[in-house]
Amino acid sequence: MWAGIKSYGILPPAVALFHVIGEGTPILLATGAVALPFTLIGAMFPDLDAKRSIPFRHFRRGVAVFAGGVIATVLYVNRRLVVNVGELLPVTTSPTFVGGTIYCGMVIGAGWMIFRFLYVYNPPHRGILHQIPAGLLVAIILFSIVSSVAVSLSISNPAAIAFLMGTSFFIGYLSHLYLDTDPQEEKSLLLLRKTYIGERLDDRLP
Repeated sequence: MWAGIKSYGILPPAVALFHVIGEGTPILLATGAVALPFTLIGAMFPDLDAKRSIPFRHFRRGVAVFAGGVIATVLYVNRRLVVNVGELLPVTTSPTFVGGTIYCGMVIGAGWMIFRFLYVYNPPHRGILHQIPAGLLVAIILFSIVSSVAVSLSISNPAAIAFLMGTSFFIGYLSHLYLDTDPQEEKSLLLLRKTYIGERLDDRLP
């Protein structure tokens, strides 16, 4: 986690650069200032496969709540569309009530499905979650979610904000991978790795 905090120091200069080149709107500068939580999440993310770790014990609930919150926000902004769907259904109940039922069902259903998926899927420690492609994929997904929510809320510069959030996550993620070391040689297991797909970092230990 401390590695994530230290690696966060890369972001303020990046945000300052945005400002110098004329892209630093107030909301973008504020986003860079509060991006630390995403860096910390990235630093803790690889240990989701360690059963005794804090991320493993609390991640499922957190992601389920986060996913439900994102869907709730997007659906609320487009609530007229949800009500229109309710009007098309062959029911005599109020379209608003039907739309609200659809709204709650999708929010709760998405959270429950993600929670169950993360409960069933249990990768080996220092396996796929300690590989750069996995971190990059999550950063891209995070970029897509943040940009979609920003667009739904009519926030300016949604792509730049989402880029900062995704980059913050990936910086924290890389800091964790780099600091996983061989206890005998005190070398980074990331640098000892010969491939980034299909090999556990612990396989590099003698």
